Amino acid sequence: MPSKVMELAMLPSGTVRTFMTSGTTKPEERGKVHYDGGGLRLMDATIYEAASCFLFPDKIKTTILVIAPSPQIVPTMVMAYGMNRLIEYFGSSQSRFLIGKEGFDIKVLVDELRRSEAAGLPITICGGSFGFVNVFDYCREKGLRFKLPPGSRTLDAGGFKGKSREVKREEFVSDCEDFLGVVKDYCVNLLGMTEISSQFYDNTLRNAFKGINLPKAKINPPWTRTLVVDPDTLAPLPPGQTGLLRHFDLANRGHLLAIQSDDLGKITPEGLRSMAEPGTGTRGAVL
Repeated sequence: MPSKVMELAMLPSGTVRTFMTSGTTKPEERGKVHYDGGGLRLMDATIYEAASCFLFPDKIKTTILVIAPSPQIVPTMVMAYGMNRLIEYFGSSQSRFLIGKEGFDIKVLVDELRRSEAAGLPITICGGSFGFVNVFDYCREKGLRFKLPPGSRTLDAGGFKGKSREVKREEFVSDCEDFLGVVKDYCVNLLGMTEISSQFYDNTLRNAFKGINLPKAKINPPWTRTLVVDPDTLAPLPPGQTGLLRHFDLANRGHLLAIQSDDLGKITPEGLRSMAEPGTGTRGAVL
């Protein structure tokens, strides 16, 4: 049964946190995913391990600025929860969420970017993909350009489903370089879903830091597997063919191990190529 129709949980009586899907397909049928204490600790561990490998392989701490509301404002948004963990694990004391109850004050972000330029200290900007597009539009309108210090990086999550327009990935990365001064290899996209505890990061920053010459792809953490299946029959497809992505996540304690998504993608020798990243298609999840 689809998760947006009924709630599925193995340990409902031990629930300590509930996250809800975005509802971009049917807002009135937002799915709920329940976590007990052990499941939440497992997700925390996946966040730390994956970000250590693919967002902070250089093991530095930076000021992390998040273009999203905090978990205190949106306690059911899994992205807000995850970004807060990134701040706790890898952020300096100046790290902060930039969207409050009154909305996004972009002037605060501009001040922080100028401060980073002046101090010569790398900065990390995180948020939803479309939030970055709003920043680029503002910079374009105001004629703003920043040259953030080497080691600065961006992490965008999600795509443009339900938004006013789409931006191709090449354009998105080009805008990161043009308006922020962040080199393209340090522009990382994250594929995450409310229904799974783990995250799939681009390999670009890790490859650049370690001097690895490989095409861009998303990497499955060792405790996960992704299977590509035929959209009509749901039969497994061989590597290189495009189909629907089915994720298996051993960190999904308390809810379903296997998640059948309606994301399109394929498996390449380098890793997972998802069509759900900005500018490449739509995404969602069914069980």
